[in-house]
Amino acid sequence: MLGSLVGGILYDRFNQVLMIAISTVVLSVFTGVTPWCTWFPAMMMVTFMSGFGSGWLDTGGNVNIISLWDTEGGSYMQALHLSFGLGGILSPLATEPFLAKPACSQPVQGNTNNSGTSFSVTLFDAKIKVNLNEIEF
Repeated sequence: MLGSLVGGILYDRFNQVLMIAISTVVLSVFTGVTPWCTWFPAMMMVTFMSGFGSGWLDTGGNVNIISLWDTEGGSYMQALHLSFGLGGILSPLATEPFLAKPACSQPVQGNTNNSGTSFSVTLFDAKIKVNLNEIEF
């Protein structure tokens, strides 16, 4: 939201094409640096700056569509936002093969007694016994 606000102010005062170029560079640099952040606060700051550049670029795209096509730009605006939606759907599918494998390699196994008041769960080679009669609600 902050990137959109600052981007809107900058688009009013400076060359719009230059502002789109700068916001694209900001977004790409900070998005590219994110995987190499090993310290969590640095990763948060880099992700914030990436979001800042994204909001800045989104505002610029909307402003350009409105300034170029005025009232006839509805379909172009819809196409722009369709591409955002498609990216949000397709990006997890594209990145899934590169994600780390889950830490739990064994499935969770559970057993219950006949009365259903207690059960045991084995997770990470630790057996946990739970008696529901001892839990107060």
